[in-house]
Order: sequence, then C-alpha cells, then structure tokens
Amino acid sequence: MSNAYEDIVGQAEKDSGGGKYLPLKNKNDKVVIRIASEPVYINKHWMIGADGKNTAVNCTGEACVYCGKDTPPADKIKKSPLFAWVVLDRNDNAKPKIFKGPLQIAKSLKDLSTDPEWGDPTGYDVSITRTEEPGSGYYKVVPTKNSTPINDEEKEAIKNSNFDLKGELDGGVKSENIGSYSKEAEELETASPAKNDVKQEQLENDDIPF
Repeated sequence: MSNAYEDIVGQAEKDSGGGKYLPLKNKNDKVVIRIASEPVYINKHWMIGADGKNTAVNCTGEACVYCGKDTPPADKIKKSPLFAWVVLDRNDNAKPKIFKGPLQIAKSLKDLSTDPEWGDPTGYDVSITRTEEPGSGYYKVVPTKNSTPINDEEKEAIKNSNFDLKGELDGGVKSENIGSYSKEAEELETASPAKNDVKQEQLENDDIPF
C-alpha cells in the first residue's frame, strides 16, 4: 500500500522527468548497471560558447557546417560519439533508466563482449566509475561475477519503460550487435581537431555532462 509521499513524489518525478536518466557527472561517481538494450550513438561537436559554457551540437554528416565536405580543413571541428543504453540501475531497485556515455565506455563494453570469459554484456552487471584519471582510465568499467539473471519483473519494467534511445539522442544510429560499436565511431578518436578547437581534449573527458 502506497503512502502520500510515494504518490506525490512519484508524480513529481514523472512530471519533471526525474529518475529517467542515470548520471555519472562527478569524480568518483559510480554506477552498477545491467545493460538492457543494444547501443545507440550520435556524433556531436562539443564547443565552448561565447558565454564560456559548453555547448553540444549534433553533427549532420556531410552537410555539417562544422565538419562537412564543404567546410575548409582548418575550420573543421572534431566530432565525438555519444552513446546511450537502456540499463537497470542496481543501486535503485533495478529501475530501468537511460545511461549515456562516451566512446571509451562503449569500447570497454565491446572488449568485454569479445572476451570469451564474459561475452555479451547484457548477461551480467558492470560497475562504471568516473575516476578522471588521464587517458583511457578516465572511466573504469568492471564486470561483476555472480550476477543474477534479469527476472520477469525486470523484463516487464524494461518493456513498459518504452524508452526511445534514438529519439533521446535526436536521431541516433542503432548498432545491431552488442559488440559492434561502429567503425565510424572508433575512427573519430584519431580525427584531427580544428585549429580553433581550443580545449577539445578537455571537453571530451572532463566537461561533457554524462
């Protein structure tokens, strides 16, 4: 039987969109999740606006004004893929949520998916910690042994959540296989930043609000 707080707070969360996303914004933040969908990604340009705040702009491909075929090489701004998954939040009663993260997290999951000891990351829980260590250690992804299978109640909750990842990413690209995180996306890691793309490396790790 629910009480007044459960009803009111629950409705407030629903009205405000609270509880829908699983953030990993600050140093030492940690989430424990079960991947419950295929990955979806979109390419974004991260820039510092005139107000000094970070701004994300969706890349539109060949017609993109920031990196498209008609943009002079010296003016091109590097693009970075932003991934999204439906997950079960193990720290919140296995509630279905949307988790967003950079290519580094996606590649760590891909490595697990091709590891004979682990395989498909929908089959076990993983913990992800924002360590903010330089380079590839910025996020630490660790699989969890003795994970319990997704039960019928959780499956029903995932179904009823009806999350639209492509819509959440404004037209993201679906990856059909858990281990296939797109050759195009991986190639973006080595793309050359534009001359005027100041603090691009910092933006890709420290300042992107995942």
